[in-house]
Amino acid sequence: MRRGSLFTRAKKATAIGLAAVMVFIAMPAQNIKAADNSPYVISQGRMVYASSSVGNSDPAYAIDGSKSTRWESAWENSEEWIYVDLGKITNFTGVKLYWEGAYAKEYKIQISNDEENWNTVYTNNNCNGGNEELKIQGNARYVRLNMTKKALTAYGYSLYEFEVYGIDGVTKRPVDYGVNIAENKSVQASSLRDVWWMYDDNGVINQTSVLAKNAVDGSDNTYWCSGESDKQWFMVDLGRNYDIGRVVIDWNSDAGKMYDIQVSTNGNDWTTVYRQLKGYGYEVADVPMFATARYVRMNGYTRVESGSGFSIKEFKVYEYKPGDTRPTYRIPSLPESYVASNGKGTYLANSMYNEKTKLPVYKDESIKSPIDSNDWWQSILINRFGNTLCTMPFKTKYSAKGLGILTATEGWLPDMGETDVNVSVNTETETDFYILPENLDNASACDKVMDYSDYSVTAGLYDDSHLAMKSTFVKGSPYIFTEYGDTETIYISSSGITSIFDGNGNEILTNNLATLKTDHIGLEITDNDNKAKTKTSKSYYALSVPENTTFKKIGSYIRVTFPGKNGYMSIGTMLNKSQIETFYRHGYAFVTDTNVTYDYNDSNAKITSNYSVTTTVKRAGFSNQTFQCMLPHQWKNSTDDNTSFATYTSVRGDMKAIEGNSFKTVSEFAGLLPTFALPTGSDFDGEALLGYLNQLEDATKNLNPAGDAYWEGKNLHPLGMGVLMADQIGETELRDTFLKRMKKILVNWFTYDGKDDISYFIYNQNWGTLYYEQSEFGANAAICDHHFTYGYFMFAATVLATYDEEFYNDYKGMIEMMIRDYANPSDNDSEYCRFRAYDLYEGHSWAGGYADNDSGNNQESASESLFSWVSMYLWGVLTNNHTYRDAGVFGFTNEMEAVEQYWFDYDKDNWVEAWPYDVVGQVYGGINFYGTFFGGQPLYVYGIQWLPISEYLTYYGMNQTRCAEIYQGLLKDTDIAMDKAVKAANKEGKSQEEIDKLLKEYPQADTGWQHITWPFLSQTNPDLALNKFLENDTKVQRTDTANTYWFIHAMKELGVKTTDIIATGDCSAAVYYNKTTNKYTATVWNPTNETKVVSFNNKSGKIGTATIGAKALVSFEVYKDRNFNIIQAETPEISVPSGKYDDTQYVTIKTKTEGATIHYTVDGAMPTKASPVYDGTFAVSSTATVKAIAVKDECITSAMATSTITVNGTPVSLDTNIALGKTVTVSSSENPSVDGGKIADNDTSTRWSSGFTDNEWAQIDLGKSYTINKVALNWEASYAKAYKLQTSSDGNNWNTVYETSNCKGGREEIVFDATTCRYVRMQGVKRALAYGYSLWEMGVYEAATVQNPQFSLASGTYNGTQHLTINSPTKGVEIRYTTDGSTPNENSKLYVPTVKINKDTTMKAIAYRKGMITSGVSTAAYKINGGSTEEPGDVVTGENLAKNKRVTASGEENGAMKVENVIDGNNGTRWSSDFVDDAWMTVDLGKTYTISKVVLNWEGAYGKAYKIQTSTDGKNWTTVKNVTDGKGGVETITFTATDARYVKMQGVTRALPYGYSIWEMEVYGKGSASESEEPDVGGENVAKGATADASGVEADGTLAKYAIDGNNGTRWSSNFADDAWICVDLGKSYTINKVVLNWEGAYGESYKIQTSTDGKTWKTVKSLTGQNGGIDTVVFDAVSARYVKMQGVKRALPYGYSLWEMEVYTK
Repeated sequence: MRRGSLFTRAKKATAIGLAAVMVFIAMPAQNIKAADNSPYVISQGRMVYASSSVGNSDPAYAIDGSKSTRWESAWENSEEWIYVDLGKITNFTGVKLYWEGAYAKEYKIQISNDEENWNTVYTNNNCNGGNEELKIQGNARYVRLNMTKKALTAYGYSLYEFEVYGIDGVTKRPVDYGVNIAENKSVQASSLRDVWWMYDDNGVINQTSVLAKNAVDGSDNTYWCSGESDKQWFMVDLGRNYDIGRVVIDWNSDAGKMYDIQVSTNGNDWTTVYRQLKGYGYEVADVPMFATARYVRMNGYTRVESGSGFSIKEFKVYEYKPGDTRPTYRIPSLPESYVASNGKGTYLANSMYNEKTKLPVYKDESIKSPIDSNDWWQSILINRFGNTLCTMPFKTKYSAKGLGILTATEGWLPDMGETDVNVSVNTETETDFYILPENLDNASACDKVMDYSDYSVTAGLYDDSHLAMKSTFVKGSPYIFTEYGDTETIYISSSGITSIFDGNGNEILTNNLATLKTDHIGLEITDNDNKAKTKTSKSYYALSVPENTTFKKIGSYIRVTFPGKNGYMSIGTMLNKSQIETFYRHGYAFVTDTNVTYDYNDSNAKITSNYSVTTTVKRAGFSNQTFQCMLPHQWKNSTDDNTSFATYTSVRGDMKAIEGNSFKTVSEFAGLLPTFALPTGSDFDGEALLGYLNQLEDATKNLNPAGDAYWEGKNLHPLGMGVLMADQIGETELRDTFLKRMKKILVNWFTYDGKDDISYFIYNQNWGTLYYEQSEFGANAAICDHHFTYGYFMFAATVLATYDEEFYNDYKGMIEMMIRDYANPSDNDSEYCRFRAYDLYEGHSWAGGYADNDSGNNQESASESLFSWVSMYLWGVLTNNHTYRDAGVFGFTNEMEAVEQYWFDYDKDNWVEAWPYDVVGQVYGGINFYGTFFGGQPLYVYGIQWLPISEYLTYYGMNQTRCAEIYQGLLKDTDIAMDKAVKAANKEGKSQEEIDKLLKEYPQADTGWQHITWPFLSQTNPDLALNKFLENDTKVQRTDTANTYWFIHAMKELGVKTTDIIATGDCSAAVYYNKTTNKYTATVWNPTNETKVVSFNNKSGKIGTATIGAKALVSFEVYKDRNFNIIQAETPEISVPSGKYDDTQYVTIKTKTEGATIHYTVDGAMPTKASPVYDGTFAVSSTATVKAIAVKDECITSAMATSTITVNGTPVSLDTNIALGKTVTVSSSENPSVDGGKIADNDTSTRWSSGFTDNEWAQIDLGKSYTINKVALNWEASYAKAYKLQTSSDGNNWNTVYETSNCKGGREEIVFDATTCRYVRMQGVKRALAYGYSLWEMGVYEAATVQNPQFSLASGTYNGTQHLTINSPTKGVEIRYTTDGSTPNENSKLYVPTVKINKDTTMKAIAYRKGMITSGVSTAAYKINGGSTEEPGDVVTGENLAKNKRVTASGEENGAMKVENVIDGNNGTRWSSDFVDDAWMTVDLGKTYTISKVVLNWEGAYGKAYKIQTSTDGKNWTTVKNVTDGKGGVETITFTATDARYVKMQGVTRALPYGYSIWEMEVYGKGSASESEEPDVGGENVAKGATADASGVEADGTLAKYAIDGNNGTRWSSNFADDAWICVDLGKSYTINKVVLNWEGAYGESYKIQTSTDGKTWKTVKSLTGQNGGIDTVVFDAVSARYVKMQGVKRALPYGYSLWEMEVYTK
């Protein structure tokens, strides 16, 4: 098993040893006491037998030392007996009897040494009950009370205690510590408990039950309890100094976890004599010591129970006795918290005051952290006796009475009252029998975990001196395996044994004291543990033991004596007597290990789960095969149940028992997605979605840090969905806003900022778990719900990491710590356990950390558990981590099966027949419950199983019939619950008004949680769901409106998730079928930076593939019955990136997909195939959101490209608000204080508020006509969601100049086309709130006029072709022109710099700017001498050798003006240099050509003086043209033909104070014959953006990463040493054959190029000497490598090596 344990080791675990573990210090030996010959109770805790017993009145209660429990005999017989086994023959000195009312009128005291021959030593024929002290002496092992006449004839005999006294019993003599000198002394405490329920109706608190004096009153039934916080103390004043020998603190359940025992002689100066660091509930801290003091104090640091205080039942102090030892203790240091790091993330660890969990103290010393939590057995770890273990079909529980065993069935539904809604299926709880080891000291007994594995646990029953027995419990096994070590005798006790039988079914041990030697027997137990409470329920057990084991029947007991040490017994639960021999044959195969493994086959999307046990055969000749019971979610996905030999009923449904040590299940994975791709249905309204996304933006703009990570997760999920939706519709600004908010939240949580931080994680070393300090649901104190919470975090982190590589790199370790905490697939992690929350056998997760409930562990929100697997899976896809991906598939697929079976009974064959609902709200280990922890209304019971809304929910809809029934179940249950609520209200005497209010507010599917109910409905009835949404969208919570709309439309378009076609590959994918359209649609999410191929399979095999681009979420049609191979078109590239610009931008769009058509929009609308086709450069002169898609037949439509281009330009309006003080008319006012005039009074503290209807308006009379183009609205909170701006010349006829349905309120400035009017009106369409429209101010502004265009060339005569530029002093204009003398208008040709004039031309131009008054027309006439009729593009002949070649530069003005723009063939993009005269740019033609001409197309910032230089090696340069009178425009520079590979424009003097700015640089020539062609760079530069490391750097500004950033304006500069180096990690191995080094001045004179596949073993592929800098192209034989190094040998200069760029090319 996972944690090894042996009896020999376990025997060391005495009580002292246990205390040692808990305290982390070595404990001293017990004090040695002087001999004490006074009699004491030698019968207490011994084995006791009785002729009969009833109910819960076991004979053991008569010898347990408590007067509050009792034994009661059966009522039928007059003669009954009870006797105690003293454990050995010994002298006894007396007997005491403590009778209950039903005493014996006549009885005898008898003794025996053999249990068969009895001698009467006392007779009482006239007992009067009460307490009797009998002066009897004798020598015997057994003492019996034989009763013959009852005082109350209607009842049995009833005895509180049967005490036998002696001086030498097996029962240990109680230690006499002397007088408790603290009793009734003066005490003080730091505080008293003060909570709401302690106050009466008058607000007066009653704290008598928690007073400090209660802890020294000598009663165990009273206690002191402090306030509910750490750092509390309790002090007793002994009255004078004493020599103290012992302090005993009898803690309540609310114990101290860390505390000191301190002493003082004056009450001020304290000495710590003992420190406990691992306290636990009900601890009796018995601490011997030697100290002289008057004051004794418990100084508490931390508590066991975070929801309570420190609570002490009794605080006892004893004087030192001469002869006792004088122990001293090493006082360990208190834990010191520290901040741990993971990447850039930080978290707290070892924090004593923040760790609220109970400690796992009841465990073998071999059990080390990390320790499993959240399974079905962890209560053993935290309690003296763990709660009932529900293993199905067994329930078991250790106690002082031994191991209690019963068999549970499917249970029953209790009768429901007429107002009952919430109900639980009950299953059996009454123990069938106990197994009690002989010589167990029940006073000190406890159970401890000794070992565990995937679905089993071994727990031992200990007392102070030894391990009495251990039992292995296996989930789903019809066996329990017990072993006894040194214990040779055990007792089986039960009041319900109705038959003991042998292997043939024959009755055995029928008489009292009958004895039988055998190796197996059967038991029949009959009890009334059923709904009717009739004694008709039967259970059958097979007990298999070693040969020659003796069974003896003694009353209601069976004594079992093994033939020697190391005895054992398997207990099998049977369906009937006839199975005993079957169970006997397999009863010696003891399970020692259980294991669950899984395998995901990505080629067919099948997940195979393997369940296996390892057995040890206890007896030769018997089978090594055991039995396992398969649960419904297992046998319904397996063929191994075909050989099942028995079926057990259970609360989970029928369990099929199979013979064998392994079985497997196979399920089909139908795929998972973060959300759906963009719906394309005709009724999907992108504008409406944008409005809902804006609601999300508004609702999340002021999120405050949450202390509870669960609620923070609820904040993160809508943001993550918002990112995906906004990205799909090209709203990149909104997407980035959501990303920024998510990052802020996640980084906040992934960073511990000190003691004032409330949002951070803590690592608990005791368990090995990650949690957070503040938790409403016990994530800290009880390790609850981690999977719920971290599932939300993982989803958000996955979405964010998809778009933010920096976040991914910085916090990947922190993100994966969450996975490792809640669903770690590794069994070898030193910090976290495997699959914390997931029950590997039951197939679903558990919410509770400790399973500390006798009904077993529980889980409420099955869907949040499912979502945690979704998040893990998606993270695995993003990171290409198949371990996480496959674990996500395994967990999700199995848990989805379990949820359908156990929460929703999809096959209608699991629940008890009487179950009245279509859902279970909470699944417990042993029961089902209809209800939730936060409310019992049906909406919550169903809805908690459906949130959060995400694509995974579609698994529910794969069974359309059952999915529809479940939704109808919600409606039906709600109607019934409301009817019952009315009945309850009537019974309570509530008025009709109160009842009406109750019904109105009652949560219903259409009035609450609509963001959950309507998406679920849409799986089976999307039209109805959509109608409900459209009619009531304002009722949906604002953070989820967009997601609700998106989900419903996706369901309407896609249909139902299907496995007719399976999608596989390293992407997230799923396939849907729409029966209406008979269409299969695949949706694929590729979050990576690489193109991925998805394969599609039907039942016969592979049918097609799809190639999906990076960062894509797409839908496309696939085909079930024919082959297909489709590719996604490449995402278009928009030449002008998002940003703010001062002047008009000229935009080009291109795609790498040949033959694709680009459709685009400029108004932010989503482009479709119906959108305009891109056909050339266009201008953006004001703010525009350009969106584009690439479409090609037989291809998947590309992802959408988006660029929001903001051209600030010249202000379009004049500054004066012409509305101020003007006449305002409104449709209505809420009251006179908020009249319409307030919107034009220039006072932002006054406002107009309309009547409470949608059709309200406010209009301003400007007094005369103006040409206006802007209205400013300053909304109060009650803004218009939809409205129109209208203008009029006469106040009667209105023209709408602007309208919106997505207003967000606040301040708005609306610019529209200039219009002449006198009246301006805001016409409301739809209010955002239930109130009227409310405006602080409404401003109106006149339009400004565009200045006339200007020509760069004056009218006149020119020689040869001229290049004309046109501009306007007004920035941000769009210029239209004609060349034929006609008057230009808005439809004339768009000016795109520059215009070639090569013939006589009359130019006319006009300038437009949105909202402004159009300019006048400018005119110029040109006469061209020597012109031509050729088109401008034909002026320069030959091939432009520079186009799309490699280019470098001294620097760039910004990222939008990169040097690559000068060789892209696009006159709408440009390079702009750094602002220095000697700036330069160089083009590498790839090989040597004979060139003679360079053409420079200058933007306005041209070169006044510059040089054209050439080089064949990039190092030695020749000036071929020195230009000293540059004119700008298009300059053609010719020179004598020269051989060159590199061509440089070397600046000398700038014409303007800016940098040099060139639209295009062209080079013309022909292939050189003077030298052989050098190979083109070719291949791909795989170094760009990779990871770089170096021997050192000169400064922070010259890091290694700058040598591979693709920017020739940044560089790496090494440490000043010849052997300095730089290494590039390419991320994976490539076949490479070339490295290009672009040296700064400090180049390498000698160096080596080295490669490696592992970063450790290096191979030199090229050694270079005598180098002279510049650009070195190093070619070598092709080699496979992941790591490439430039290893310096000799520097050229005394500085370090300095590289602008290092490039590595594939072959």
